[in-house]
Amino acid sequence: MNQAFFSTIAGAFVALLGVLLTLRANQKTFETNLREEREKIARDREYTAKHKAFLAASEAITRFAIFFSSIPDRDLPKNGITPDEITEISVSLNALHFFCRIETIRCTASLNQTLGEAYSEAIKLKLPAIFLDEELNNLDIKISGLEKLNNQIQKEILAILNSDPSNPLLFSYNQQAAANHELLANSYGKKSELKKVKYAAIEKCRDAVIKDLPLVYEGVKELLLMARLELDFQIEAGEYSAIISEATNVSQASTKSFLKEVRAQVHEKFS
Repeated sequence: MNQAFFSTIAGAFVALLGVLLTLRANQKTFETNLREEREKIARDREYTAKHKAFLAASEAITRFAIFFSSIPDRDLPKNGITPDEITEISVSLNALHFFCRIETIRCTASLNQTLGEAYSEAIKLKLPAIFLDEELNNLDIKISGLEKLNNQIQKEILAILNSDPSNPLLFSYNQQAAANHELLANSYGKKSELKKVKYAAIEKCRDAVIKDLPLVYEGVKELLLMARLELDFQIEAGEYSAIISEATNVSQASTKSFLKEVRAQVHEKFS
């Protein structure tokens, strides 16, 4: 009786131990799977965030390149407002610091500095043209006022001629009209000279932009290569660099040829 009882107890204990061991093994498997799943979700989230950050950076640097190339011919924001294209590129490149390796961070910091210096140099050379715009606007106001005054004087002269040709005011009006015509001629001459000076300033800015555009395109190339490396999108870097460099050189040659022709025509008009 006692032996059978103890055998039953021992059997039950072994069975219970087996169940406990099985439950423990299942618990460890569950915890491992749960940890791996959480790590996978975290990696996926990090990858998605990194992908979005690089996509935003590539879009921002493309917009910067378009904006930078058009600086000589565009009106810039006033009152100390920074253009959106400049803000976006700094913000998007800095956002990459949350996800990237130190080598990529170092490259993006250098790229941000290079683009900032290129933009500052272009703006510095554009400033004389911006200041001349104010002077030209003031001159246009003066010309408009003189033309209105002359129109009014001509009406007065016609009225006097029709009513009293011997009126002594006629001589005074004619003198004033002649003086205004001389002021107008001088103002138009000054306006023409200011436009030439403005054009020269804009062309200096354009030369700087054309000179620095390859640096911008190089930055685009480096950023995209860094993105592919960080996101594990394999590509042969040397071949890709050669493709971008060739495209940049062709674009530069085409732009310079076009500008040479346009400048020759402008010079002919100014001569």
